[in-house]
Amino acid sequence: MDPVPATDRSRSLKPFRLNGSFRSNTTGITVADVTNSSGTASNQLNYPYDVFVASQNVMYIADSSNNRIQRWLLNATNGTGMTVAGSSTGLSGITSSLLTNPRFLYVDSSQNMYTADTNNHRIQYYSYGAPNGTTILMRWGPSATTGVLVAGANGQGAGANQIDWGAGLYIDASSTIYITDLQSNRVAQWLLGATSGTTVAGSSSGVSGTSSTLMHAVCSVVLDAYDNKYAVDNNNHRIQMFCANGTSGTIVAGTTSGASPTQLQYPCGIAFDLSMNMYIADTSGHRIQKFLKL
Repeated sequence: MDPVPATDRSRSLKPFRLNGSFRSNTTGITVADVTNSSGTASNQLNYPYDVFVASQNVMYIADSSNNRIQRWLLNATNGTGMTVAGSSTGLSGITSSLLTNPRFLYVDSSQNMYTADTNNHRIQYYSYGAPNGTTILMRWGPSATTGVLVAGANGQGAGANQIDWGAGLYIDASSTIYITDLQSNRVAQWLLGATSGTTVAGSSSGVSGTSSTLMHAVCSVVLDAYDNKYAVDNNNHRIQMFCANGTSGTIVAGTTSGASPTQLQYPCGIAFDLSMNMYIADTSGHRIQKFLKL
């Protein structure tokens, strides 16, 4: 089993480096579920919550309301997915072969998979090709038996030392943590050993909005090699890019809510491939959208 961060949301081990002048085509290509409808068929999705691009030219999708993880070829535009965890027919459950509302996932270099089995309140590990998962809860140090607090634990709120519905996590090479604080509408940076965080995107007081400096229910974040941040601005139906030291975001995908190629509907997950193309889990659109790098 490869070492894995204490959360499935870390993207720090993914093999991509983005360019500081990143620009994407704002018209998306549907690369998973081209039926424009939710369902349990192998070519459909039902509220996909997360997407992970693996180095083997495949992507893994947390198909949350179908209670399964789907594996799709990366460049297929009219293909079908293969169920690699959970039920192919959408059945939920708590046995080792089932999942209930999986939301986030991580795939290591050997294609072993870790998924947050949200409604079963557990982290499941699947070795490559295995139909049954093993509950690992979370992973700390090599010989640790308890976790170490690294952020929060000061009650729910918008204070600098608080987290309010932390939805996503990114850990960089220096172990700095970036938390998407869903209810506080921000991305907070926590340095290793710090007792409080710093807002690096969105509002430091929890205010939501549609301007370039604000977000509304931010779900996920990834960073590039220049510390630019790409935030999934869920309730604004867009992806915002914040330069390393900037407070004003640039929209790189999404406009208003909708099903057209230029729109998103309550997106949640984000990933990049080695060519720096962007993949978005368009959750309420029941599809995965690919935005080509320009």
